[in-house]
Amino acid sequence: MVEANRTVPYIFDLQGNVIVRNDLPPAGFSRWLTNEKYTVAKAVEAGILRFDEAVARYQMTVAELNEWIAAAKSGFKHCSPTLHLAGSYEEVVKHLDELTPQPRVFVHGKLTLTVDYPRACILVNGQEVQMRLIRWRFLKLLALNAGTVVSKRSFIRLIKGRAQHKLIDVHICHIRNQLKVDKEETDADSLIKTVWGRGYVIPSTA
Repeated sequence: MVEANRTVPYIFDLQGNVIVRNDLPPAGFSRWLTNEKYTVAKAVEAGILRFDEAVARYQMTVAELNEWIAAAKSGFKHCSPTLHLAGSYEEVVKHLDELTPQPRVFVHGKLTLTVDYPRACILVNGQEVQMRLIRWRFLKLLALNAGTVVSKRSFIRLIKGRAQHKLIDVHICHIRNQLKVDKEETDADSLIKTVWGRGYVIPSTA
């Protein structure tokens, strides 16, 4: 990080820090929170990083980068952070499976969901629910990043081989159904919220 001057192109991040090209997130960066997204968007706007270069460097789509730039213009005031995982299927799955913090409990209406990371299982109102490995990983990723929107691209990283976004929706639908206390109950649907055009999130306040 450098002092602002007239010879080195720079921007300010959301904390007011001076950012030059070398301070930008590296290629393959995966923990995309608000400040990092804002920094990349402003760097593109300022010409520090070319638009096409940013798309290639961060393995993102044109639509995603345009969304970041639009949100940056409002200071991300109305944009919750979004998680974008990078890396191969093997790398992402290995890292996720190795994360085993203490169990976390989410209470939402009539639903009490316990995500037991060390045992790789879930409990719904105290009863263990069997879940396919791929869906356990989906739910684990959401729970570990509660309050952060997990992009569909991140979920695709958890599927071996080629997959379309529609398959993500199908898995999330099955997860919601498995969390329901009864068929008429809707708390599971609202616990895992859909953020249109971006992905899914479990609120951190649940």
